[in-house]
Amino acid sequence: MFFPSQDIVSIFSQEKILFQDSIMNFGSLPLWNPYIFSGSPFIGNPSSSMFYPLNLLFLLFPVDNTFNYMFILDALLIGFFTFLFATSINLSKFSAFTSGATMMFGGQMLSQILPGHLINFDTFIWFPLILLFYELSIKKQKIFFAIIASIPISLSFLSGASQIAILSLIAASIYYACRVILSIPSNNKISYLLKTVIAFIVSLLIGLLLASIQILPSSEFSQLSARANGLSYEFASDFSLHPKQLISFILPYFFGNPIEGTYWGKGNFWELNGYLGLLPLLLTFIAIFNRKNKHV
Repeated sequence: MFFPSQDIVSIFSQEKILFQDSIMNFGSLPLWNPYIFSGSPFIGNPSSSMFYPLNLLFLLFPVDNTFNYMFILDALLIGFFTFLFATSINLSKFSAFTSGATMMFGGQMLSQILPGHLINFDTFIWFPLILLFYELSIKKQKIFFAIIASIPISLSFLSGASQIAILSLIAASIYYACRVILSIPSNNKISYLLKTVIAFIVSLLIGLLLASIQILPSSEFSQLSARANGLSYEFASDFSLHPKQLISFILPYFFGNPIEGTYWGKGNFWELNGYLGLLPLLLTFIAIFNRKNKHV
């Protein structure tokens, strides 16, 4: 079924066509988008994700086909990265495989395909890799892994969905802080805390510096946004997760199916669907009450 109003048709594919055409036919980066009103900065628009390495695939294949390849690649990568993280916290290979499959096929992942929100998917995939290197940094007490964590941090900011990148970094920071607090040794507490704090700051600074080629023009461009002067609470909270939407964590189609045009819930289906599967949800509750360790 064709959805002509979806973002992939009206926005994202057009951006990738401009990106591909400018480089392949003119040999230069498209710094300016002349097709929006009287023109608009292209490099400053985060969704252009011009410096995201995986977008080089759009130079090798037709744009329409590349979206399909990228969604498949993203699903495989987030599953693999989650598997690696799960094994780093001593889960069995079967448990790690289950964790990876849950991330690959969860509602928040797959529901991004219908509207074509590739930038969201591109950003999501780096979150478990950030957790992996933060975990290794704490477990092995080596700043090397904190430095490596800066790579997925930078990639999440280069991939186009700035809000998801910021929220991912906040979540990863909370995880890091909790792991540090729960791992404080009985001796050398000050030395341990100083070392872990420095490692975190280094990972953050290097990650943001690597992504600054996108962050700086986007920050400047954001000042021209209609939202630059602040928003009312009503508008800013419009897409917040309403408590009644939590039922979608158990029944994903309770509010209807967008494919069939029956969705009647708040906002839209792909932004507010948190379904991960009943089995993973059940296993989560079992782990909370039966697995007494710091990772749970």
